[in-house]
Amino acid sequence: MDYTTSKIKINNSVFFLIAIIAALFALAFISRTISKPLTELEELASKLAEGELPEHSDVKSSDEIGKMAKALNALTNGLMKTSEFASEIGRSNFDSKFEPLSNKDVLGNSLLEMRKSLQSANEEENKRKIEDQERNWTTEGLARFGEILRRHTENIGLLSKDIIQNLVKYLNANQGGIFILNDADPDDVHLELMSAYAYNRENL
Repeated sequence: MDYTTSKIKINNSVFFLIAIIAALFALAFISRTISKPLTELEELASKLAEGELPEHSDVKSSDEIGKMAKALNALTNGLMKTSEFASEIGRSNFDSKFEPLSNKDVLGNSLLEMRKSLQSANEEENKRKIEDQERNWTTEGLARFGEILRRHTENIGLLSKDIIQNLVKYLNANQGGIFILNDADPDDVHLELMSAYAYNRENL
């Protein structure tokens, strides 16, 4: 009787020990296949929530955890591209290519709209600058040549010389000349070269 009882106790102890070992192996397996990947994905999601762009997850499996890792990696990639696109817009590089994650990508589509608005504003600003430059150029030219006309009201030769020199320089031209209609002799009406200027020197 004592032998049988002892044998049962031994068998129970062995069975209990095996059960404990099996449970430890099961816990180790769960930790390796579930807990550890979940912890890694939780850290990745926390970094994303704080605005950080973490490294990609190395979790690779075909279960729900693997799908979650794939989705978080795709989100990280999308945010990286969005961040780069925003930086390009900040540098006024409006030709930078960008594709939103989908038609539901609120941030990506908002950036595209912002680029469109900034590009339009930049074009308007450039157009305004050109118009201002042209207006200033015209105003300055009128003032300059008005002053020349006032200086030479009685000498057409000096007037022609001064006008052509300033006109060639003002237009950034290589050369120019001023002709007047000479009709003193009705039988010999012709154009007469009064003054010429070329390559920074007077030719007449």
